[in-house]
Amino acid sequence: MGLGSRERQSLRIRGVSDGKTSLAPLPKEIGSDGALDLSISHFRKFCAACHLWAPAARDDLDRLAGCAACHAPYHEDGTYRGGDPTIDRRSRGHAATHTMTVRIPDERCRSCHNRSGRIGLNYHGQMESEQYGAPYVRGGLSDNTLSDGRFVLDLVPDIHHEKGMGCIDCHTAQDTMGDGAVFKFMKDQIEIRCEDCHGGYTSPPTAMRVKKGDPLVDATIRMNAYIRAQEGDVILATSKGRPVPSVRKTDKGFVLVSKLTGKEHPVKIVTGDKKGHAMPGHQRLECDSCHSAWSPQCYGCHQAIDLGAQGFDHVSETYSAGQWVEGRSYFRFEGNIYGVNSRGRVGVMVPGCQVWNTVVDAKGSVVRPYDSLIMKLKNGMTSVAMGSTHPHTTRREVPRCVDCHLNAKALGLGDGALTWSEAEKRYEAAPVYDSRGSGLKISYPLEALTSPNGAQLQSTSHRLSRGFNAEELQRITAIAPCLACHDRYDDPVWQRPGPYRETPACRDALSKMEVAN
Repeated sequence: MGLGSRERQSLRIRGVSDGKTSLAPLPKEIGSDGALDLSISHFRKFCAACHLWAPAARDDLDRLAGCAACHAPYHEDGTYRGGDPTIDRRSRGHAATHTMTVRIPDERCRSCHNRSGRIGLNYHGQMESEQYGAPYVRGGLSDNTLSDGRFVLDLVPDIHHEKGMGCIDCHTAQDTMGDGAVFKFMKDQIEIRCEDCHGGYTSPPTAMRVKKGDPLVDATIRMNAYIRAQEGDVILATSKGRPVPSVRKTDKGFVLVSKLTGKEHPVKIVTGDKKGHAMPGHQRLECDSCHSAWSPQCYGCHQAIDLGAQGFDHVSETYSAGQWVEGRSYFRFEGNIYGVNSRGRVGVMVPGCQVWNTVVDAKGSVVRPYDSLIMKLKNGMTSVAMGSTHPHTTRREVPRCVDCHLNAKALGLGDGALTWSEAEKRYEAAPVYDSRGSGLKISYPLEALTSPNGAQLQSTSHRLSRGFNAEELQRITAIAPCLACHDRYDDPVWQRPGPYRETPACRDALSKMEVAN
């Protein structure tokens, strides 16, 4: 039942996450002063195509709207496949059958989570290609595409997917549908972390006993026949202290029961591992810093609005002057970039987003200064930004020591050769990509989050996140001479806390290597 006009006028929603966040009507594209608000226009005519309701079926959305977007089965062509003779089987925009489910298949998650962080694609080992249609198949363009026509490459998937786990086997109802609070950032709503199942550097996962009448446990058991947690069972809890009844303790340790298939997956606790998970100096690392095989990197987001064309406003459902188009500089996936995230921990960073804005008037002329303009933000930074992420490309395999400690891109200095500057007494990077030569009006490469002296080059889309500062860069690269010999994470040397110093044996070994080379 919909809200009446009187109810709509009196309806107010206030979040309890910070006591300040509230929902307000979206401003109009053109303000009361007659000025065009580019950010509002971009949302109403571009972002809102996916981030709001979809009143009519759209071929490229690959989903329905509202609750049915997740809970209703949907065929890839959007047609009805059930037994109701009154529904036209040729028209699109119908659920596949008249059923609802809480066993949400990954396809429903992927229908939304395939842009920006692209975690729905990453988890399954897919990454957007450069959109040239290569590699060619049978003399034509690649047939490996998404529902909206984007070409994708097949890469290594997340090990959880490889073992048969679905998205909902990790993520809870509160993760996806909220807990009654309004959060400024989606990441603050997510309550499941790697440590909740596997433990952390020093602390094991939080366990709790099932209590009689626990509403969250009872609801999970009632909706899923595979979950059989009983009163008194020991189960795990999320980072927010809520129960995870699908992970319970057995005689063989903790076991996760898949909500999709009922399959039992053993859960390995890494706390206390004296090799890879107890290395001095690595306490600040997120789990995904080492365990992410790759990350989606979409560099250079070039947005333009053409005021000579009509654009569809997805909020008012009307057309008006101004159509948005979007392009990019290039895609990459190999080699993660690292920085400090909003939790103050070292994690993976990706472009998000690096925006250049262009405005074209009704006569086809560029409106100055909006000619690939980098916008200045209120915090003193610019619209060229990176953001911290969890790539959802988890693997047991981890990078080599040199892949982080002696890699320019990993350090956030840009993709290129890392060389020692005797004059500056620090490592510096020789970038591969020439941003200024490519017309981007910046002096640093798109992969560079910070300069060799620790100065921040790009904005960050998450509060408190940043690139490494000068002191952190010095500490990370200080062990570079050691890596020629001590190149494994299980080397006994790395079980001792630093600082590490060259010994006569070290200098002798390095001299012999120089002679050999």
